[in-house]
Amino acid sequence: MSFTKDISHGGVCITIKNTPLSIGDTYVINFRLPGNPEPIKAMAEVVWIKESNSVFDNGLMFTRISRQARDLIDEFSIGSVEEK
Repeated sequence: MSFTKDISHGGVCITIKNTPLSIGDTYVINFRLPGNPEPIKAMAEVVWIKESNSVFDNGLMFTRISRQARDLIDEFSIGSVEEK
């Protein structure tokens, strides 16, 4: 089981239990942003890994993603921040 911990227009952090991904490996990833029914497809490369108690945060950098998808991610992440 995995889940997304953080996302920006530059990449995504995917958390996985027990087994990390491998630095340098590339993946085709598909995901949806909350509130947006359109799926986003991107190529991403594993660029860092951090481990804590057999839980691995895997940092993936987008290597191929459409400008439209980057804009949607920017809109989502900026909209997720609320001013107090």
